[in-house]
Amino acid sequence: MELKERLKVCTMCTNGKFDTTKGIICSLTNEKPDFEERCKDFVIDPREAQKIAVKKQYSVEEDTSNRSIIWVIIAMILLAIKLIRYLYH
Repeated sequence: MELKERLKVCTMCTNGKFDTTKGIICSLTNEKPDFEERCKDFVIDPREAQKIAVKKQYSVEEDTSNRSIIWVIIAMILLAIKLIRYLYH
């Protein structure tokens, strides 16, 4: 995992903090994160968890909305084809 990805994890953790000289660091070690796959001390910040939940909710609603629009367009095209066949046969 790249440092940028690890820092993103730290911003969602209650142990993450901002240092004016180092940037985002772990409050347990006072260093930049060095874990590879998962941090053993990760504890999700409840405020961040709420933000993630809201983003997922809107993402699902938007995805469902896009699918509905596509199905409406497909239905209109099929109806137009049937109407054209009916008028010209």
